[in-house]
Amino acid sequence: MMFRHLIKFEWVYFTRQPSFYITVLILFTLTFLASSLNSVGMGGGNLLKNGPFNLLRITTFFNFLSMFIVVNYVANTAIRDIDSNMLELVHSKPINPFKYQFGKLLGSTSVVLFVMAMVPLGMLIGSLMPWVNPDRFGPIDLSYYLSAYFFFAVPTALSFSMIFYSLAVRFKSMMAVYLSVVTIFIGFEVSDGLTGASGDQQLAALIDPFAIQTFNYITRYWSILEKNTASISFSDILLQNRLMWIAIGIVFYASLGRLNTSIQKTKKAKKQKSKKQGAIPLNNAINYSGKAPNPMKALVSRTLFE
Repeated sequence: MMFRHLIKFEWVYFTRQPSFYITVLILFTLTFLASSLNSVGMGGGNLLKNGPFNLLRITTFFNFLSMFIVVNYVANTAIRDIDSNMLELVHSKPINPFKYQFGKLLGSTSVVLFVMAMVPLGMLIGSLMPWVNPDRFGPIDLSYYLSAYFFFAVPTALSFSMIFYSLAVRFKSMMAVYLSVVTIFIGFEVSDGLTGASGDQQLAALIDPFAIQTFNYITRYWSILEKNTASISFSDILLQNRLMWIAIGIVFYASLGRLNTSIQKTKKAKKQKSKKQGAIPLNNAINYSGKAPNPMKALVSRTLFE
């Protein structure tokens, strides 16, 4: 029940933000134009624009951009309670920390997956336009679009979502997330250079978080016919790469996601508690003893006043 409410809340929250519609529009428009415009040389040579090779290549390119989409949605969700000063109020209720954090992660990640779905959707709708050159397109096969999305886009979004969410929750700052993005980018470039064409291509395919090198390794010997008709298999090096990065995300989330601990008391709350414990109890007894006023003296004073 809590998961359903948290997922619904995240969807309501993000669908009210202009950035959601801008991101969806950009991804859909770019892929739609690349697929439908004859002047755009997507594919090149004898490659079909809606062939499996071309669809996978475009998807892996946007896989790289998905890292920034995850930061925009998932990482911001993780620190929203902190930025809005709602963290103490939320944890003052009997809420299970695991259910609360996991529900927020599911909600924000589902938004990311919806946004990333605009990539295959834009390419599919673009190929159906009446002005496209039929010589550049083959028969429409939905399995090509689905495999590109579920084999490449979904695992990347899941792994990055768990990594960035856990870092944001643990350090309570977007700076830690930005540093991790830079670290992943530098690591990708360094590993690409060390294990690229002159190095161990299989190792590069295994450790690539975006699966770009994985795709290049699998299709390096494909002929033109295979690039236009062959479906990629979710096995061997591709399966190992995807499972490895999802496992890395799970490790990050389990170790840094604060799933078993409630909110830590702030210094102000601890100080107030210590004051209360060391305070001296007040004596509320009222002393009613004392002399009664002299009636004659009071009468003279009142007469002189008037």
